[in-house]
Amino acid sequence: VLFSGPAGGVVGAARAAREAGLADIVTLDMGGTSTDVAFHAARGRLEDAVSSASVAGHPIGLSSLDIHTIGCGGGSIVRVDAGGVLRVGPESAGADPGPACYGRGGPLTVTDAHLLLGHLAPGCFLGGAMELDAEATRRGFAELARQLGTKPQRAAEAVLEVARAAMRRAVGVMSMQRGKDPSRLALVAFGGAGGLQAAALADGLGLASALVPRLPGCLSAYGMAHADAVRDHSAAVLASLADWKVSRRKALLAELARAARDELTAAGHAARRIEYEYGLDLRYEGQSFELTLPETGRALEEDFHARHAARYGWRLDDRGVQLVQARARAVVRRPAAEAVAGKSRPAPRSALLGTRASALGGGAEVSVYDREALAPGHWVDGPCVLEEYSGTTLVPAGWRAEVRPGSHVRLTARGSG
Repeated sequence: VLFSGPAGGVVGAARAAREAGLADIVTLDMGGTSTDVAFHAARGRLEDAVSSASVAGHPIGLSSLDIHTIGCGGGSIVRVDAGGVLRVGPESAGADPGPACYGRGGPLTVTDAHLLLGHLAPGCFLGGAMELDAEATRRGFAELARQLGTKPQRAAEAVLEVARAAMRRAVGVMSMQRGKDPSRLALVAFGGAGGLQAAALADGLGLASALVPRLPGCLSAYGMAHADAVRDHSAAVLASLADWKVSRRKALLAELARAARDELTAAGHAARRIEYEYGLDLRYEGQSFELTLPETGRALEEDFHARHAARYGWRLDDRGVQLVQARARAVVRRPAAEAVAGKSRPAPRSALLGTRASALGGGAEVSVYDREALAPGHWVDGPCVLEEYSGTTLVPAGWRAEVRPGSHVRLTARGSG
């Protein structure tokens, strides 16, 4: 399945956003090797897929979600190049030997920076199943600091600054390409390392808030397990839009929809539960890329000009429009469990695991909470850390973490709403 893991994460993130009451989102999936960024509209329509995906620079003829990947993850290797410049990735330490803190002789990585800064605790990795080698991390940063002419803590902070700068660029690309105002979007951060970056990235990008879903390190698997049943059918046209009047287009779309419906009913789905979506791939004559629009009848050509101008900043009203492909999608929605909201209240003392020194608190002790002990409605104010088996979430000073319906954690700057 094309990009199945990242796509599953986007599906899971969209589901979490709906449960938490969020609309348009930018998703950020940070794992060990890379970070995947995608935009997802609240409506989640067919036109949000892209028809010109590529793998290793080679174009492919399958539609996929518009996902932008960068070589920056928790295992990205930290080094100083020949010019004395700090580099983070794209090379990765992988799972074996892994980061220096795994104690297997691995290189210094982004994960080590979080450990040195007190964002992670040596004895609490993977729910306490793995002891991290803090001494190996300290030795590595002592050497890195020597090369950079600074202190180890400042070197670790610089590593995160470089990594987050790459992520901000990726998120910026997705929001600007979609013509979206970042301040009106929410960031949904997941993957094993997503919660470590969520608040810092939202703050740096001016995003409305950040959401860290429940079990963030497993969200891609969750998304795939809870995905809707979907069948897509398409037909190449490659003709002038002027030659394909509304009735002709609708007849082709209906034929494609019937084929998609028949596949779903053959798989055991009831016809009455099937919903349909339609899309038309359009471009200017001579163009090599398309935009997918819904069928809007006689207004379709003008809608294309307007969408093109909104996406790319220009339009060619005197240029002919070409219909490249017609698409129909049949969908059986998977029922979502009702997400129960809770009364807003401070987190109970029973959720407090203890304290530890962390750069979040300027080197002072900060509270550490068991995220799994928090229920919808509970909130905590930063600086603090939320720990669970599949990930860690940082709540900086001036920020609040509130558990939303579905047990997803929403991070907001206090006073921003």
